[in-house]
Amino acid sequence: MIRLLLVIFLPLMAPYVAWYGWKIFLEKPKIDPVTGDQIAPDIRNAPRGKLLLAAVALLIVTVSGFLLSHDRIGSDPYRPLTVDEFEKQQRAIPPEGADNK
Repeated sequence: MIRLLLVIFLPLMAPYVAWYGWKIFLEKPKIDPVTGDQIAPDIRNAPRGKLLLAAVALLIVTVSGFLLSHDRIGSDPYRPLTVDEFEKQQRAIPPEGADNK
């Protein structure tokens, strides 16, 4: 589940979060004349096409990098027993009903 979040959803959300953070922290704030509070940026005014293109490009890079490096950084969780390992394991386990003296 965490892989799905990190590989799919975060790259899709990153450009929108970056745009919103840019508008809040790095641009000159828009102040409401009545209350004196900062007006939050409106997501409807965002360049949605460019942000979507950046999100898809980031998603492609992330998924491609994950698929290319997965065999190198991950290990196979299951490896079947070989016949020799099975026989060695069987000799180590006493049969049922045998006295364990």
